[in-house]
Amino acid sequence: MRRALLAAAIVALAGCPGLKRHSLRNAPGKLDIQVPPARLTMDPQQDIPEDPGVNQLGIAPGLSVMPGIGRMYGDGNREGSLELGVKVHVAFGESADSGGKGALGFPRDGWGATLGWGIAQFGFSDTSFPEEAGTPTVMGPITLEATRHWFYMLNVSGGLVIYPTPGAVGDGSERGVDAGGQLSAGAGPFAIKMRYVQDSGFEIFGGYQLYLPAALTWSR
Repeated sequence: MRRALLAAAIVALAGCPGLKRHSLRNAPGKLDIQVPPARLTMDPQQDIPEDPGVNQLGIAPGLSVMPGIGRMYGDGNREGSLELGVKVHVAFGESADSGGKGALGFPRDGWGATLGWGIAQFGFSDTSFPEEAGTPTVMGPITLEATRHWFYMLNVSGGLVIYPTPGAVGDGSERGVDAGGQLSAGAGPFAIKMRYVQDSGFEIFGGYQLYLPAALTWSR
């Protein structure tokens, strides 16, 4: 008899609308029967969290090959040369989109800095240079520039340049420590740089550059 009365009471209570709440999303869930669900409109926008975006730190080592007029002198006159250089570009940016798996992560637009080193300037054919000495070669400069880039591939830079080699070597092409300034610009694989240094004067190179970008990202 007691069991029958208890079962009847449970059935009666289960049918009372004031003692239960039903979630229209992610049922059954864990609900406080005294507090109605906060969202019952089925509007998906209410359940999608806002993307916080990410901070981006891009790191791109690169290589450049550029013919031009540099520090090379032959028989007292300026000679053409080919400058082989390496550099690393660091950029900081932000994105409103966190991106998904496999996203590039490199800042699309932003400010950064570029540290470069012209490993060597190889002189072109020069009849005034002794043939037995081989192709004339001088060390290139070290550069440090502030860089602004857009759409990943367009960039302009400006900063300091210094030739670190002291003293004259061989035919006198290397004219000692030499400091100055440099401006450069790039569009994809193409680049140009102009510099003015104290001893050598005006220099200009144009050619190709190749970067291998990587990035670190973290939530804003």
